[in-house]
Amino acid sequence: MEDFNAKLGTRRNGELKVGKFGIGQRNPRGQQLADFMEKEGLFMMNSFFQKRSHREWTWSSPDGLTKNEIDFIMTTRRQLFGINELVS
Repeated sequence: MEDFNAKLGTRRNGELKVGKFGIGQRNPRGQQLADFMEKEGLFMMNSFFQKRSHREWTWSSPDGLTKNEIDFIMTTRRQLFGINELVS
């Protein structure tokens, strides 16, 4: 476990390790995390599942105005979660 302070955001062109259901804008640490995942063969599982709008974020500011997805589940074996084909 690690705290990267990363916002991975949505999938970028050609990425296979991030699904199409990420939220927000990627920050520089999010790009570092995406590069690490690509190098290590990890998938960011949170982004492969569509979530209800009130479940998309994992952190909220004290005033409730800012919400981000900053907690990620990563694995090398995407099939553990029932995804057998690439999601486009």
